[in-house]
Amino acid sequence: GGGTVAYTATAANSNGITYSVLPAAAGTIDPVTGVMTWNPAFTGIAVIRATAGGCPEPAFAEHTVTVTAPPTTSPIWHQ
Repeated sequence: GGGTVAYTATAANSNGITYSVLPAAAGTIDPVTGVMTWNPAFTGIAVIRATAGGCPEPAFAEHTVTVTAPPTTSPIWHQ
């Protein structure tokens, strides 16, 4: 977890794209730019959604991200 990633999408015949993420515990995403700031404590599955506005029918694409905790290691002591 943690860090920032930019997600981008394009759509023909739309007047703009809005980005969202679920669950909210995954972090925050800028609805205009698609820049996602991940919550470093989050683990699990998150769905990034890009919704195209102004289309005659609802138009969206989703990207599923699985976030796992980094492996934990014990210190190795040398004598």
